[in-house]
Amino acid sequence: MRLTLHHLIIMGLDLCHIRLQCSMAYVQQLKFSHSEHYKDKLRTTRIVKIGSARSMLHCAQLCSEMETCISFFHNKITRHCSLHDVIFFSPDDGTDCPGMKYYVFDHGGCSVTMGFIYSRISKVCFSIRTTDGHMTWPESKLFCKIRKFRLATVDSKEKYEYTVATIRENSRFLTTSNYYIGLSDRAKEGKFVWIDGTPAHWTKWSPGRPKTDVNRNCVMLGGNAEYNGELKFVEKDCGQNRFLWICEKVLT
Repeated sequence: MRLTLHHLIIMGLDLCHIRLQCSMAYVQQLKFSHSEHYKDKLRTTRIVKIGSARSMLHCAQLCSEMETCISFFHNKITRHCSLHDVIFFSPDDGTDCPGMKYYVFDHGGCSVTMGFIYSRISKVCFSIRTTDGHMTWPESKLFCKIRKFRLATVDSKEKYEYTVATIRENSRFLTTSNYYIGLSDRAKEGKFVWIDGTPAHWTKWSPGRPKTDVNRNCVMLGGNAEYNGELKFVEKDCGQNRFLWICEKVLT
């Protein structure tokens, strides 16, 4: 599914409102993209704040003030304003709500219009690949590399939780699938490092993992029935197992 979005640059507004209070005392430039696919649709999960905003500009300002907010829904008729901490890609997951519009924070270098997912907290930029078939770990690594990306470094609690939340909140990203990430112990058994050579100081292993096995060197987020959709780290045979994967764009 390809999203049709209209880029919007939002500038300055009056910051006071009776129900949702603004804390900023200055005007800043805001950038959001409007998703036509979510027209007249609403999601009620992953809400970080909800209330009433007299305009879309006001709702956008409120979202910009909260680092956890990455998208929002606004209805100019009812003045509904709900702020969310993930990006929604699947309109069929929403409920009908006439007049509702959906906006996503647009980083520019990591724009949702280009198929990327951005986190304002961890500053991570990634793309969950679900329409390119299934590949081995080396093949998925090459796929990312030739596009000047890399397999995702899910190397912190914040990155992991945001990645998994995005998969769980969008039916286009199946929780019953497995996703390769950029972690392996190919160079030395038991010494897991990220694709940029950084040692794995933070991990989220599935129970009983990793196993001592020279044939299991490449890590995925395990989501199929064998792993109960937990999407925790599981090491597999790099050249034999074909799964989906997640690319990451390094922001400068």
